[in-house]
Amino acid sequence: MKNKLIIASMALLGTAGLTSCVADTEPRLDKPTEFVLNMPALGNQLYVFDADASGKSINDITFTVSQPNYGVAATPVYSVQVARSEADFAKWDEEQKLPADPDTPDAPEGDGTRAEGDYTGLPLTAMVDQTTTNAVITLDGEKFCNAVNAVYGLTMENVKDQPHPVAVRVYAEVENAPYSGIWSNPITIKVRSYIKPVPDKIYIIGACQGWDISKDAMYLEETEIGNRIYVGDYTIPAGQFMFRFYDELGSWDHFSIGSQVNDNPIDITVNGEAITELPEDGITLPCLQEVNGVNPKGSWNIPDWKGGKVHIEVNLNTNEVTFAAGQAKKIYVVGAFTGWDINSNKFALRETEEGSDVYTGTFTIAAGDFNFRFYRSLGDWETGSIGSQEPDAPLPISVTSAGTTVPAVNGKGNWQDEGWAGGDCSVSLDLNTMQVTFVKL
Repeated sequence: MKNKLIIASMALLGTAGLTSCVADTEPRLDKPTEFVLNMPALGNQLYVFDADASGKSINDITFTVSQPNYGVAATPVYSVQVARSEADFAKWDEEQKLPADPDTPDAPEGDGTRAEGDYTGLPLTAMVDQTTTNAVITLDGEKFCNAVNAVYGLTMENVKDQPHPVAVRVYAEVENAPYSGIWSNPITIKVRSYIKPVPDKIYIIGACQGWDISKDAMYLEETEIGNRIYVGDYTIPAGQFMFRFYDELGSWDHFSIGSQVNDNPIDITVNGEAITELPEDGITLPCLQEVNGVNPKGSWNIPDWKGGKVHIEVNLNTNEVTFAAGQAKKIYVVGAFTGWDINSNKFALRETEEGSDVYTGTFTIAAGDFNFRFYRSLGDWETGSIGSQEPDAPLPISVTSAGTTVPAVNGKGNWQDEGWAGGDCSVSLDLNTMQVTFVKL
């Protein structure tokens, strides 16, 4: 498909859409004819973009524009478009008047390499994924570079520390007034773009994924870029806990990370005893990397694995792998008996089965302390609360041994049983039906 930009109904070169969606009682905007993008003060210098060690952009870029001549005060939304040249803007404008051609690709294919100056298959233009209503337009460096990389086909494989000319223009449009759309004049600056680093991966290859050396469905990812500590959580079916890791896919004989050099599994045991499940605090074992052509192909194995979720952490700095029981999803309880601590994870409901969205837990609640609500995540009183009602006020209930089922909503109301005499309470929260059941034990 040709690279298409849909910004409301752009009146790019014609006068279509002259009927405003603005209410008749509001001032009518003039159709604009003037809109200026200023050349930045440092526009004749090279803009160099880069990232910190974590991959976060450390640069941004700022453009300023005049307000289009609407005849009355108005607040347009500004969007930025880039191209390889100002001439490409003109070509793109012409393309908007043509029917879509399904045989024209949006982006290049292949291994990411291309001859110098070969832009076959690349889009003529790209929009920066950021809008603003401020005439001083400050763009995040990563988002700006993403657009530059799109029109030049830059990837980790072919990016070079060299400048590229980048044409820039701005589109302005007032909300609900499509006839107000107008492009600014184009300007050209020089940019040294960057590609955001991504966390490295190592792949799980074994019985749990069909012993397919080219399959990338199961992998561990670095917790921080470049730290060589990889984590992941997967449900491993019963009888299929046998696997090793690979740093790259495609070859059995290279890039393996295993339990031993020999191509034989090593059984995981606890104190010499066979196991069927993993402890929550985990089991840490040595792992071997490929060094000097030595290809460690031993797998880790639990022959009688009963199935379940597994948390895996591989530390290639210390050459250790840890296998632990995967933690079920949680919904946190915050209230009187938890000390109203929005940061405490000591009191939580756990998902009964992966993907069920049903959470249960049992708590000892002292007399007078039955007053609480739930949170999807901790640390913020205003985010993710699940309560008895939307307002931040208690809703009286009476909990019995027969059980009390009441509605739950996305809100900050608490459930409060003023007659609670103390003891254990079973709690079940069903997020499918948005109901919670309390049972006095």
